[in-house]
Amino acid sequence: MKESPKQTIRKKFREARNGLPAREILEKSKKIAKELFRLPEYKAAKSILYYVSFGSEVNTHEMIKTSLKKGKRVFVPITDLKKNCLHISEVLNPDLELAASTFGILEPKKECLRPAEKNMLDLIVAPGIAFDRDFNRIGYGGGFYDSLFSETEPHTVKAALCFEMQLTEGIPAGLTDRKVDIIVTEAGAFRRS
Repeated sequence: MKESPKQTIRKKFREARNGLPAREILEKSKKIAKELFRLPEYKAAKSILYYVSFGSEVNTHEMIKTSLKKGKRVFVPITDLKKNCLHISEVLNPDLELAASTFGILEPKKECLRPAEKNMLDLIVAPGIAFDRDFNRIGYGGGFYDSLFSETEPHTVKAALCFEMQLTEGIPAGLTDRKVDIIVTEAGAFRRS
């Protein structure tokens, strides 16, 4: 069976990102964190949902800890494969409260769950495999973040973190695909006007 254009882009950019050395991922992630923390949308946000990075994703572990130190309320997603959606839970101490779960991603342990309503989020920090300058994103193919974006309030800012090498042209977007508001890379941030 022939790959769809999205599958081709996903495969190409995932392989390219997986080829980055671990040290480079950490160095670029630190630059991305600085860019994120500079955003007025970040400074104004009281409640932030972070993806918990794994593999070759932009590393969010230190961003989560820094945001907690800055007095932000931090939430992380929990993957619900039965309902094909994300739930959110507040995290207070990521080192103690998170354990490998769905797909090997760190999620809150059962005894550390603090469920919350998605409409309270000011900022969502989302992952992705490829992005374009029209703010389209390609994720892992499950539609989890597209669903999450459509379930939040209009004031909730959707920011995606990626390396410059994950930017491309003309990502195909379907009816259920949701754009992000801001894309943050190691070279800076740009936002939808």
